[in-house]
Amino acid sequence: DEKNQIITTNCWINQMWIDPKLRWEPMKYGNISTVNMPYDSVWLPDVVLYNSAHITSESVSTNVILQSTGEVMWLAMVIFKSSCAIDVKYFPFDTQHCILEFASWTYDNNGLNLVTYGGPEGDVSNYKNSTEWELVVKFSCCEVPYRRPLFYVFNMVFPCILITLVALLGFYMPS
Repeated sequence: DEKNQIITTNCWINQMWIDPKLRWEPMKYGNISTVNMPYDSVWLPDVVLYNSAHITSESVSTNVILQSTGEVMWLAMVIFKSSCAIDVKYFPFDTQHCILEFASWTYDNNGLNLVTYGGPEGDVSNYKNSTEWELVVKFSCCEVPYRRPLFYVFNMVFPCILITLVALLGFYMPS
């Protein structure tokens, strides 16, 4: 939403952590080593988007998966709306830098260590390209989308030029 300078991101957040209180011996419980539970029945890290444009974010939460080792995995589909200063000075050949800053409200780096899956840039293997934007650079702290100028050249600039040429051609038509 360029007018309100908000970027909407639809993503799956996969969080994994170890909770020593949730360990058990599989041999004592019929060789059960994995259990699925409702996400609201265990402790969840309070990882939030710091530069959120809305106080709440829409999400579809799934069950948490508990391993006998105490490893907990939680996968949630989230729609984030974050603030992004958009500069359209060189539109449609502009470049936008939108930072998505995730952190915990209540824990510092000693209490909660956030590590991105798939390396410093995270896992964007399921990223779906947009007709208008292209994700070119990705860092552990931010995504940098670049506008696809050909989208606007073919959908806005070229039709305007064509209409102008047709209008000018009208002056040369015999009456």
